[in-house]
Amino acid sequence: MQKIKILLVLLACGSMVVLLDSCNGGTGTSAVIPEPTIEPSPQPTPSPSPSPTNLLENYVNLLTYQPLKYPQLQDENLTQLQLSMTLTHVLAINSILVNYYSDSSCTNLMSGENISGSASLQPGSYITNSASNLSLCTAYSYNGMNGCVYAYNNTHSMKFIITDSLGQIISSTCLTNPQWFGERLGYYNLSSNWSRNCTTNYNCGFSQNYTMQLN
Repeated sequence: MQKIKILLVLLACGSMVVLLDSCNGGTGTSAVIPEPTIEPSPQPTPSPSPSPTNLLENYVNLLTYQPLKYPQLQDENLTQLQLSMTLTHVLAINSILVNYYSDSSCTNLMSGENISGSASLQPGSYITNSASNLSLCTAYSYNGMNGCVYAYNNTHSMKFIITDSLGQIISSTCLTNPQWFGERLGYYNLSSNWSRNCTTNYNCGFSQNYTMQLN
């Protein structure tokens, strides 16, 4: 009987200890569980609107550029049988019009190729070359006749006309050579006195050099 009383006392004390521990735990600071950060949903980057091809800038980039360093030597350094467009200060342009004429005096306009866009010409000389001339005659079109062969066969004089950003027009002289009964884009063999249409395998130019002062 005495043992039962002792056991009951021990059980009662154990219960009190448990209650005290619970109270002490209630007065302590409970651990704070951080809430997850809500990330915004990623938004797709809009694709830039495609800009139209700047044909004028592409054409100008084909030309051979010579900086304006030694003006007195420029005429001596011209690429043979090409047109050199020279300027002394920066010029913003909006188009280059290349006119093809059926006569040798730039009177009877046959076809014109307008290269439009925007470009900034730096002081110096911009000289035509095989690549730029091939791009011109390849784009030639007149009455269903297209390409360099027809540009060569039909043309007897040419003119380059530039429009700057202010709307002012700068025109070359008539590109014509009486010794060759006019002028056209082609490959000229001066020593053998013959010429033919431009191809990728031969120099594409004029029968003589031409210059055009832009400013």
